[in-house]
Amino acid sequence: MGLFKPGWMASSFYDSNATYKIKRSIDKIKSQEKLSKIVLTAYENFACSYALKMITDQTILEELAKHPKCRVRPEVVRKLTNQSMIADFAKNHPDYYTRIAAVTALADRVILVDIARNDKEYCVRDSAIAKLLNVKIIKDEINNITDRAILKIIAKYTGADFNRRSAEIRLFRLYGVKVHDCEHEWIILDCCLKKCKKCSALAYQHVYRAFNIPIGDSDLSTGYKCEKCGHEGWGGGRGADTTQYGLIE
Repeated sequence: MGLFKPGWMASSFYDSNATYKIKRSIDKIKSQEKLSKIVLTAYENFACSYALKMITDQTILEELAKHPKCRVRPEVVRKLTNQSMIADFAKNHPDYYTRIAAVTALADRVILVDIARNDKEYCVRDSAIAKLLNVKIIKDEINNITDRAILKIIAKYTGADFNRRSAEIRLFRLYGVKVHDCEHEWIILDCCLKKCKKCSALAYQHVYRAFNIPIGDSDLSTGYKCEKCGHEGWGGGRGADTTQYGLIE
């Protein structure tokens, strides 16, 4: 190509107008095959993503998704319609970003449940739960949820500790007193888990002790761990961890 390289090969490292050149060059291309070549060979990830937006041929998208040099595979997977291929990516692909993308495009609820329970990465499990429940599992969104069944699922199954605790706090504040409106008579079920004889409410009863957590080579931070079961809390005192008082079922 010499000096006359197409605009989509522009590099922002050398050219401050690279984004404009990339868009202008790709906008002129109508061939789906040429667009797929750009996805695989462009210098800039922006060029790959921009070309991908213009690809609608599912056969080409499937080939791109399987190509070992595809740098924007998660974006490709989100555009797939082949549910068997999407399911395979969601269950088996080694890159968890690709698994998350596949989960967002997956329709099979049985497979989603399996992923929500068993994927090794908490962010993939959370994506599957979010897909099943049609909610966003992030702290700010959890604080807006009022559906008790959804909150209970998040509190029990979501992979991120901070999201579980957010759901437990939300459950306790919304339903703890109203649903279990009695003077509890607790019986110990197992280690730190107790049950009310009157209303069958379940609750945790951790006993925390402080311990030092090493940070870097010399610094220490204070953590809290239950002396009975080893559960790690977020602070000292009775209100330290929502699982110490959060009602569960």
